[in-house]
Amino acid sequence: MNRRWSVRARWIVPLDRPPIHDGILTMDGGRIAEVAAPKDVVLNPSTDPVDLGDCVVLPGLVNAHTHLDLGGLRQLPKQMPASCSFAEWLRQVVAYRRSASSDGVRKAIREGIEESLRSGVTLVGDISADGASLFELENSPLRAVVFHEVIGLTRDRARQTWRQAREWLARNHGKTRCRQGLSPHAPYSVRRGLFCLSASLCRRFGLPWATHFAETLEERQLLESRDGPLRQFLEELGAWDESGLCHGLEDVLRFTESSGHGICIHGNYLDDLVPRRLVWCPRTHAFFGHPSHPFLDLMQQGCMVALGTDSLASNPDLGILAEARSVFSRHPKLSPEEVLRMATINGAEVLGLATESGSLTPGKWADWIAVPIPSQERSAADPDPVRWLMESDAKPSDVCLGGQWVVRAGHCGTESVTNTEDSAKNADSR
Repeated sequence: MNRRWSVRARWIVPLDRPPIHDGILTMDGGRIAEVAAPKDVVLNPSTDPVDLGDCVVLPGLVNAHTHLDLGGLRQLPKQMPASCSFAEWLRQVVAYRRSASSDGVRKAIREGIEESLRSGVTLVGDISADGASLFELENSPLRAVVFHEVIGLTRDRARQTWRQAREWLARNHGKTRCRQGLSPHAPYSVRRGLFCLSASLCRRFGLPWATHFAETLEERQLLESRDGPLRQFLEELGAWDESGLCHGLEDVLRFTESSGHGICIHGNYLDDLVPRRLVWCPRTHAFFGHPSHPFLDLMQQGCMVALGTDSLASNPDLGILAEARSVFSRHPKLSPEEVLRMATINGAEVLGLATESGSLTPGKWADWIAVPIPSQERSAADPDPVRWLMESDAKPSDVCLGGQWVVRAGHCGTESVTNTEDSAKNADSR
């Protein structure tokens, strides 16, 4: 991965400039060295670019919000009735967390990592119930920001989870290639003091901070009236303490902004509130039957909006390209480039890694994917490759992280490209 090498494709979409037809992407030392048309590149005959052929090469996709440790709930969306309430869905999630073995959870995390890579995701923002996904992500090619979830409305539970999170940060901060952060779960499940402590610590040490926010009407009902289905749910768990609740969504948003790099997740019922950073999960949003999301208005008011999948407990897969295509099909006023940015550079920005990821800009990590263009669709792709990408159902065939192929012609692995001639032969035989 430290050698200089290049790939050539019918289209390269850098995102920091217009798409390049018949472009060449050059990597050196695991980072992007150059993106240009052949006439602007001085090629060394001994290192001719690997020709990917009729493909669109674009930045690796960013899944800005997921829960890899809930991968064992893949069948839940199919099993829950359409009339299912959010509280009932939560009961199923809690039951799974209490019954799942640690080995089963680790297996689900590994499967989620591989599924993410195959779908073209190179960076995730993963919320982990106990930080367990950090080890699996650290030992995978996938880049990640891992948020240790803190949860607890009662004093005792809040103290316990805060101690665990602090110990996790002390063990891992600065010792892994994955970035760490904290995530107070949600306004209905986290004590106000825990919001305050976590925001203060993240601001002090420059850590990212994320919370589920304005997700459901039941959440707003609880904060406004201290009653409703979520109160009943928490009482069943022995986790109810009215004195611990935040004063309202405005209160939570203040903690979000005071954390230094705060991220709001979902934001389905914001009213007039406008966070700086928000992750929207379109297909999870549809699964719960929420009304139209305000993301367009938020973007116009300066909010950075990125895309996430949430977990497999509410989504059929972990594919961000599928999320982007879902948004594009339902919002024709958006340009294809705007939607692609939500799935790439916006996600990197929200996770605090825009200087390293999200576009094919020289100096950034050499993280890219290739999506093959079927022969019958080439005429459609040539005028506008990004529009074709959004309207097509083609899947990524190749994924590269740090100048190292991890998915090649649909096959997942971690062997780096060490022989350009052999790689070119493999590409030609594909």
